[in-house]
Amino acid sequence: KSPFEFIIGLRAFFLVYPIALSLMLIAYQVENPNLGLVAFGVSCLLSIAFYQRPEPTYWVWNHATSANTFLWQTVKRALKHYFITNLILAILAIALFPTYWYFGLLILCSSAVLLAINVIAKYSSFPNQLSIVDSVYLGISMFIPIFLPIAFYYFTKKSIKQLAHLL
Repeated sequence: KSPFEFIIGLRAFFLVYPIALSLMLIAYQVENPNLGLVAFGVSCLLSIAFYQRPEPTYWVWNHATSANTFLWQTVKRALKHYFITNLILAILAIALFPTYWYFGLLILCSSAVLLAINVIAKYSSFPNQLSIVDSVYLGISMFIPIFLPIAFYYFTKKSIKQLAHLL
């Protein structure tokens, strides 16, 4: 019942979080909030990268829910793990650089949205990797936020259709 993405990603990149914390404290000492916010942003983006690899078909088939329920449970679980790992850095960024609190909050919220759409997009071509065309579309929608609602709808419909025969 526990997802493998978070555990494997955290084990593989565990040292990034203490390094980001150290960079945050160094940024406070040298009064450079940009360094601290970049360290926080890198840790958030790394958490998103945990969810790129598709799991074996059996692990998805093992869930006895509808495709829509499975998708939303997976997104909720990914967001929970994301907030557990990055909330300390977010609180520290906001506490150490109170005049830039909105940047810390913006990084936390925007990367949470990107994580949700990334998890949904992963299942749009399940059990294969995300296709090149969909990857480009996902990348464009991440950099041009006006396309996010369209991409969210597109990947959700495609993922539910793809998962319907497995669940």
